[in-house]
Amino acid sequence: MVNRRLLVDDTYRHASKVAAMLADPENPSDVMIDGHSLAVSGIAGEAAEAVRAVADRLRNIAAGDTPLRALRLRGGDSHNRPDTPAQPAVICSTIPMYGSRVLFRGYGSSRTMRPIDAALAGTDSLVLLDEAHLAQPLRMLLGAIGGCNGLGAGETQALSDRRMGVTVAALTATGSAASSKFELDDNDRSNPEIKKRLEAPKPLSVCRHSGGDPAGVIASEVKKLLDSVDSETTVGVLVFANTPKTVLATAKALGSRRDSDVKVATGRTRGAEAGEVVAVLSERMRAGRLPGERGGKHLVVVATQTLEVGADLDADYLVTEACGARALTQRLGRLNRLGEKPHARAVYVHVDPKDGQWPVYGSEPAGVLDQLLKNMGFDETADMSPGKIADVLGDTTEESADAPVLAEALLGEWVKTTTPPSGEAPVEPYISGRRDLERDVDVIWRVYVPDIGKRIWPRPSSKEIVSVPLHEARKALQEARKALPKVRCVRIAANHTAEVIDEDIRGELNLRAGDTIIVSTQAGNLDGGGHWDPASRGQVMDASLLDNGLAIADSTLDGLYGAGHDPSEKKVLDSAMEKLIASLRGDDPAEAEAAATDLCDTMENAEAPSPFNRDGRREQWQDFILRLRNGLEEKGGQALVETSDVEVDRISIREAGAGIGRLVSLDEYDEASISDPVSLQAHGDETACLARRITQALGIESRTAEIIVKAAWLHDIGKADERFQRWLNPSGECSGPVAKSKTPRSLWERYRQASNWPRGGRHEELSRRLAQALLSQNENDFSKSEQDLLLHLVVAHHGHARPLVDPVDDWTGQTVSYRIQEREVTACADLSKADWEQPARFARLNCQYGFWGLALLETILRQADHSVSRGGRLEIQ
Repeated sequence: MVNRRLLVDDTYRHASKVAAMLADPENPSDVMIDGHSLAVSGIAGEAAEAVRAVADRLRNIAAGDTPLRALRLRGGDSHNRPDTPAQPAVICSTIPMYGSRVLFRGYGSSRTMRPIDAALAGTDSLVLLDEAHLAQPLRMLLGAIGGCNGLGAGETQALSDRRMGVTVAALTATGSAASSKFELDDNDRSNPEIKKRLEAPKPLSVCRHSGGDPAGVIASEVKKLLDSVDSETTVGVLVFANTPKTVLATAKALGSRRDSDVKVATGRTRGAEAGEVVAVLSERMRAGRLPGERGGKHLVVVATQTLEVGADLDADYLVTEACGARALTQRLGRLNRLGEKPHARAVYVHVDPKDGQWPVYGSEPAGVLDQLLKNMGFDETADMSPGKIADVLGDTTEESADAPVLAEALLGEWVKTTTPPSGEAPVEPYISGRRDLERDVDVIWRVYVPDIGKRIWPRPSSKEIVSVPLHEARKALQEARKALPKVRCVRIAANHTAEVIDEDIRGELNLRAGDTIIVSTQAGNLDGGGHWDPASRGQVMDASLLDNGLAIADSTLDGLYGAGHDPSEKKVLDSAMEKLIASLRGDDPAEAEAAATDLCDTMENAEAPSPFNRDGRREQWQDFILRLRNGLEEKGGQALVETSDVEVDRISIREAGAGIGRLVSLDEYDEASISDPVSLQAHGDETACLARRITQALGIESRTAEIIVKAAWLHDIGKADERFQRWLNPSGECSGPVAKSKTPRSLWERYRQASNWPRGGRHEELSRRLAQALLSQNENDFSKSEQDLLLHLVVAHHGHARPLVDPVDDWTGQTVSYRIQEREVTACADLSKADWEQPARFARLNCQYGFWGLALLETILRQADHSVSRGGRLEIQ
């Protein structure tokens, strides 16, 4: 865990290589990450045997075939999680992503999935907290949750004490001494390799100006360093500035040099473009890399703090804007990292601000300058090698954790994930502290912005997102809407639909920290390099298009080409789109496909200005049009998708790997179909079998495990309702009740209405009623608390019932019956009636098993259900 997106990505790449090696140690392989191939070498002999032995032990723990999963949690990648709680996994996360999950309020996680994410984050976990001195509030939070677990006097542990919580290891090169600390001893220091790194030359000179533009001074110092390099040698220069504005200005000032490739790395770079920068860094500035080609171009990377900590980079030269002592220590850690570059040099650029306060670091740089000047040698440089830097800069004080104290009563409210209490306390201060009140929102640019209430398509991906400070996003988007009234902006709601962003009494957009918002590409605010820039007014490229397809809507063409393109060409484009929209409402599929092909031809030949007609992307655009056509021409390809009222019609790319085969979130579409119908009994048997394997792998106490398996066996029996069966099996071709069917999702709503199943009705409530009826008439030795757990697991298996399953309008329900163990069981099927005992049952179970313990027991059943329902990989159109 580290609060730098690029470093999360860097660690994720390494973890992915480890996972690939464990899966198959002997054969070389390629891992695809963000569109880039990562080569994994094979090994042989004793090394391969050792890796295989580790992999076999991990498979035993996992209760499955995958020894290790590597996952990533950050903006744009918020849906990743292990398949079961028993799956060994390395999860690379930002601090807000993890902290919000452990408090049952996961950013980017739907309400129904929050209990699963909380269980995975808050139990059986080792947290490696990188740069822990920057995450004091989270350290305090994780230390407090053990005493706020909701356990009562009759507590029942789902796992052993050691595994029921979180173990934290603080990783920091600049923190204060801890009670248990790992550090170098005398034997380590005498090791030749370690000695070489501790003594790695890092002479630092100071460039001081009494005022002016920091970007200009920084760029000037970089140019001096480059001019001093032999013409036959290529070097890597790492440049640190304190704000994105200074970074962009510095890069612009350096852009005219023909002998250098200038790259920008900030936390406000869109994933698509950031991935390209990371690929270059990995190839040319990775620690231990081979020397650059003689006569090639220098690599100059201008970055904010995003590369400051943890990045495994090894620069020849480094130029840094004035900063704090901790930041300077971290930045210099990217210079001559392995001690193999005797020519390495650093420059500290100190430009006095008018008010004596530097952005980000306040007055601290003044003290840093004093320390540097005191330690200058005869050559006017300070020795900043790792073994000396602490002597130069002096002791650094631990940052205080300005965060509120966690109260159990708050947790008791946050665990109510189904219907969160109105006006509940925010989780942010407990994760990041009160001092830094600024929070981010994630911004996505799309050519098609759905109407309010319509489902978002395609699903947001990491390549589309830029994280922006809330106040900047609000100001920039309001200015864009004033300049271009057609610019639209919606919030992605928890149910993955478009939600209105209204204005407060001051006329400001009601954005919230942690929001993911979609804006029209006409809004601008993103420059050609993918960097957030409120001054940019150009049309933005939609990074989702090339991998997904085209939404069929009037607004799509304006989003592609801009509302102000040539009127005659606009008329031709609009006419082609109107023809396609009209043909979709007709009865002739061939006519619709012809209209779609005509639209593709028209877009390909359009000369209207577009991000795809410049910046060297014309070839990408031509390839995109070709893949759309291929999908339309492919026999039975169904690239032209007519969807329900809540989704947009579209032309989807049918090519393998083009983004259409993503894994469906089974709780969002919780009646997801698989290739063939599955009987209700078979589905229950398979889910119970997998749940048993997971409980055994985890070491769940046998009595509790028995209840989980029983609940897994019963969880879907409410689907026996006649209305629900007509929904799943409208043709009546299946004999006996089914749990899943092959009905395409585009027809779900139509079939639901025809079946008379009430909108929003929850089949798991009927399962709970049938299970309760079985308990009341069947001889069993379950205690009252065990019956509570059984019923709760059944009714909560889609994330509802925390604490209540909301009643719905239902005028068609009478009774539901199902044969269980040779016994016919019947219950009321009227879903307008609420189970008012469930909130009390939920409260008792939280008291008995603890907040995270109960969530863990739910997760075992739910993820077993997900895995069985998936039946492989589901495709979403």
